[in-house]
Amino acid sequence: MAAPSQTFERLPGKAGGLPDLVDLTYYPLFEQWAVLEHFRGVQLPTGLDRLKQWWETMKNRESVRAIAHPSAFYLEQYGQLEQARKAQTANPK
Repeated sequence: MAAPSQTFERLPGKAGGLPDLVDLTYYPLFEQWAVLEHFRGVQLPTGLDRLKQWWETMKNRESVRAIAHPSAFYLEQYGQLEQARKAQTANPK
């Protein structure tokens, strides 16, 4: 498996590069980033240009677009979990 620094040095889809196990492992986590922003206020730090470029490259792959979920999907799913957590906290058994 490639080290993260190596992964971001060669972007998938650039110059014929194909995504590898590292790309396929991490991309789904980034697809859900809107949840962290919305529910926890987490923002990507500035200056992560290579990471942002990797993220955009992955998002634009035809294979990723075919199976991707929009941010609204994750916000709805996690929103239901958040409501259940709040209800359980308010009414412990």
